[in-house]
Amino acid sequence: MKTATYLVFAGLLAVSLARAEVVTFAKAGVTLDVPEGWTLDEQAGKAMLHSPDQTGKIQVFNVSLPGKSFDKVVEEYQAATFKDKAAPRPGQKIEVLESGKFQTTAGAAGYKGAYGYKDGADHQPEVWTWRYFFQKPKGGIICVCSFVYGDKERATAQEAIIANSLQIAP
Repeated sequence: MKTATYLVFAGLLAVSLARAEVVTFAKAGVTLDVPEGWTLDEQAGKAMLHSPDQTGKIQVFNVSLPGKSFDKVVEEYQAATFKDKAAPRPGQKIEVLESGKFQTTAGAAGYKGAYGYKDGADHQPEVWTWRYFFQKPKGGIICVCSFVYGDKERATAQEAIIANSLQIAP
């Protein structure tokens, strides 16, 4: 099985062969191990990972609300995330469906929140995006977004990527 290692430095992408696909988000100071075939797309200063079938996406970025505690940043970000954005389904509001503490196997502790529709396609809550917030050891906050668009299997698989491989630089 042939895999590639993606290293991102100052917006440049370098590819080399390795045993696992490791994606480094240099600006955020985060790495993730992803399954074979995932690709990195950088546009408008943001980096997005895409699954081979393009139905799953993971994004990592820095969150900045200076002078606020980690808890307050998470609270404000969750409240404002979809406030001014049009929902993909006209007439249906995207809401926070679930939130709570989260910890990776490497010990990074933070919060996660599920955003989606209270009344989804099967008249059940339908998660479109999971947002994970972590505090960096030397200050700063990162957010990892897992876009799943109502696909429960995709949500489970992408959370496993985050839970089992997320590393935050010291």
